[in-house]
Amino acid sequence: MTNNNNQMDIKEKTIARLLKKGRLRGRIDAKCCECIYDPIGDGTWRYQVEICTSFACPLYPVRPTTIQETQVTKEKVLASGKAERGNS
Repeated sequence: MTNNNNQMDIKEKTIARLLKKGRLRGRIDAKCCECIYDPIGDGTWRYQVEICTSFACPLYPVRPTTIQETQVTKEKVLASGKAERGNS
């Protein structure tokens, strides 16, 4: 039981820390953390949020991701747009 309480403390402290960022970004980060983060799961809260597959979630497009993932996504969008124009 103590171990479970400790895990909840970790999650609650992480959410509280994210809320201290203030503004919209901190609130989005905190909500994503609350939704998917499992302290005993693999990786950090950010990693777990990055691999989230809740595509129907309204926060999915703005969930916290690394800069590298954002860049790759932008490159994919640009590449798909060029491919579509090339096929026309």
